[in-house]
Amino acid sequence: MQRTLAGLVAILALLSACAAPVEQPLDAPEEPEATELEVTPEALADTGLAETLLPHGLHLVLQGAGHAFVVLAVASPEAPSFGPIEWVSQDGAAPQTYRALLEGADEQRARALSERYILFGVGGELCRVEADDLGVLRRAGFEQSYQWHEQNVGREPSVDTAWELEGQSELLVARVGALPAACQGALWAGTERAQPKAVFAAETGSDPVLAARALARFRELDEYAAIQGEYAEAPPEGTVTVRPVGPWDQYEGAAPTTSLFRDRASGRRLVLISATAGQGCGDFGGSLWALFEARSGELIVRAVQQGDGAPSAVVDADGDGNFELFTPERATFVSDGERGEVDVSVPSTGCGC
Repeated sequence: MQRTLAGLVAILALLSACAAPVEQPLDAPEEPEATELEVTPEALADTGLAETLLPHGLHLVLQGAGHAFVVLAVASPEAPSFGPIEWVSQDGAAPQTYRALLEGADEQRARALSERYILFGVGGELCRVEADDLGVLRRAGFEQSYQWHEQNVGREPSVDTAWELEGQSELLVARVGALPAACQGALWAGTERAQPKAVFAAETGSDPVLAARALARFRELDEYAAIQGEYAEAPPEGTVTVRPVGPWDQYEGAAPTTSLFRDRASGRRLVLISATAGQGCGDFGGSLWALFEARSGELIVRAVQQGDGAPSAVVDADGDGNFELFTPERATFVSDGERGEVDVSVPSTGCGC
């Protein structure tokens, strides 16, 4: 049977050759050169090795071991790294390690690191720098790092074993070596090629009238009323028997905080009200923040969110009126009409109570 099939295939091939037009013989095609992986976030994303994070060319910034790490993407555990493993942080129970990416990709590395990054902090622009390396930053979670410390009691934990810990988060980062003093406190970065349209720097002064208006507006929000309803409910047995009458944001001596921001170019002003009260864990606990824009005598709600993590830096990267909000290691933004969040803090699976 196999011989019969082989014969039929040969006959069909011969008939096809006879029917085809006669062409001049061609030289044997050259073997295609092996292509190296282009080291950019977009190229890595196309290969499944990384997932880009923030829109509009914005990046979160992490610091450690005298370096700044501009977070380009979430890297896959399979992202090819090489060379010596370096300590970034060994504080507490959260070892962080770094390793360079893609040995031999010098040309691609040069293209990826050709960006000039603008680092920003709470007060606005801090410095302009270039990255000196591209690599993977690994940050171990609570349980894994705790076990790692337990296994190394009495001896210095190895950076190689820290790199191999399970349950790590992998970030593709551009590393800025020998970080200038002016860059300390950087939260986020833009680039000179795609500079943000509006950067709202924190104001150092106060505005009691605006703060009082914003607090009154804050307490009118539906989200605030929902927490007030929880506060007014009977407390669980074994906790406080009677809660004081009044706003939940004053429970147990708490007080809302006010922060002011201004875009120096346009003069636009923002006011942030943030409140956290109670301990939770069986008793009352509430947390809420809201960002308002002061415009023509009105306070326009720009963002509201329950939970802690009120923004400490505010950006409108493309001038569309939707704000990109930054706290250390976390950013929220609007994309396709939906608000998203990126959190690159060290993963923790421990109990908060």
